[in-house]
Amino acid sequence: MVLYIIICLYILLLFALGFRSHFRIKNSNDFIVAGRKGTEVDITGSLLATVVGSSAILGTLNLTVTQGWAALWFLFSASLGLWVLVPKVEEIYNKQKLTLPQLIGSYYGNQAKFISSAIIPIAWVGIVAAQIIGAAKILVTLTGTSYENCVYIAGFVLITYTVLGGQVSIIKTDKIQSVFIYIGLFVFTAVLLFKDGFEHVEPLQQSFPFNSSFGVGDLFILILTYSTTFLVGPDIYTRIFSSSSSKVAMHSVRNVAILLLPLSFVLCYVGMYINGLNMPVYSNGINFMAFVKGYAPETIFILCSLSLLSAVLSSADTTLLSASIILMDIRKSDDLSSLRRTRIIIVLLGLIATLIALKIGSIIKMLLTALSFYSGAFIIPVLAVLYLKQKPKGNPMVAMILGGSVALIGKVAVLMGHSWGNWIIVSAFTVNALCLFFLKKN
Repeated sequence: MVLYIIICLYILLLFALGFRSHFRIKNSNDFIVAGRKGTEVDITGSLLATVVGSSAILGTLNLTVTQGWAALWFLFSASLGLWVLVPKVEEIYNKQKLTLPQLIGSYYGNQAKFISSAIIPIAWVGIVAAQIIGAAKILVTLTGTSYENCVYIAGFVLITYTVLGGQVSIIKTDKIQSVFIYIGLFVFTAVLLFKDGFEHVEPLQQSFPFNSSFGVGDLFILILTYSTTFLVGPDIYTRIFSSSSSKVAMHSVRNVAILLLPLSFVLCYVGMYINGLNMPVYSNGINFMAFVKGYAPETIFILCSLSLLSAVLSSADTTLLSASIILMDIRKSDDLSSLRRTRIIIVLLGLIATLIALKIGSIIKMLLTALSFYSGAFIIPVLAVLYLKQKPKGNPMVAMILGGSVALIGKVAVLMGHSWGNWIIVSAFTVNALCLFFLKKN
């Protein structure tokens, strides 16, 4: 009963922040980039909560089942992408754009902006669905309600407070949620360490850096399709654009890159601890909460529950908002009718993601499929202008469409059990580069 009350109060807090933020929104700048007033604490907290979603927590825990300590690479690769981004933050911030497609358009023109505005929301709806899946699986364990009902609950909560307050409420809720995430996971890890130390955990060198389930080739693919999405990510760039200064943005990105490293060890330790107890193999995230319930006091269980819910919702709200504003592509800072249309799009995309979550139950597969499509389309075009300092003379539209499509085909092949699909994913970046640099426009 206590847990139900706390969860209800937590959801009411999110709604209250959404309502409060709703009345502070005067124009699209407020709704999309929170008026560009974010402090270092605001942006660090929001970015950390965005990055550490269900894919990072439940995904890393599940990867330890097959990969052992090599699962460290999952968040290590995310941190790597952010570290590489740090030197470019000031340049990105000074463009004073609202979205990644607007940034792409400033380099490649309106056609490239239009294509990216159409492609990115497709991939990002898949990521929103992955977070709803994570939230639903957590709620199943906490409430005993059916998976379908929990999907509806998660979707409703997510859509409601995102529609109400936009970026203003998201940054506020993310900051609170990042505290729950970090405290909850670290406190629970401390409980396990105090109880048994490393008794049930295999030595680090036994499965790290590589093992039979995770080799050099797997790391290469992970960096190519996952690390790069943090270097060129719509959600990351939105946080940069929401900062009060380029210095705040740069420090915030650096802070999160650092914070991800100890978090990776914490998650892998917990995963290896579970594995070391020789329990039944956990195929999804819902059993993690069952494990916490059986191995920690009720207060720790409640804290971990809030931690996981925070991680999931904080990633989902940012992704949903990013997809919606990119699709809407608001141009006028005082166009309130555009704000209304954007809110309608948030509801529609949220409903689509909810329906996808009802049909697909794998968080990590959903996430990596969406990110493969995205990375194949946009990594090369954005990095080219950021690092080469000149616009390639090829065809960016064809490069984005073909690169994303080929990467998606490769990822589907991998999910069907064909390892050669990884080579198709690699070839997607080659196809993208060839079209971008050598294929002339008509």
